[in-house]
Amino acid sequence: MSEARGSVRLVDALGLYYIVLIRDSENRTGVRDPAYGDMAKETFTDPLKGALARWDAEQNGEPNELALELFAIRTALERVDSALAKLHFQPSE
Repeated sequence: MSEARGSVRLVDALGLYYIVLIRDSENRTGVRDPAYGDMAKETFTDPLKGALARWDAEQNGEPNELALELFAIRTALERVDSALAKLHFQPSE
């Protein structure tokens, strides 16, 4: 149960980051600063991509509740990557 809540919080955090990236066109939060984009990539999105790859490898292609949670995290992360790419922080994959 606590693992599921952790994945929900992660999806929520990615969702909030995405919304702020998209909506803060005047950069009042500083989230669109290039240094912030680099830091977020280095400390948040890249490590999360690595963790997702490891978790996927552990799943062995078997559908289960964890696979659904990983899909939700991956989808939210892809949205953030897309927003960052539009802001020229990193290429979209």
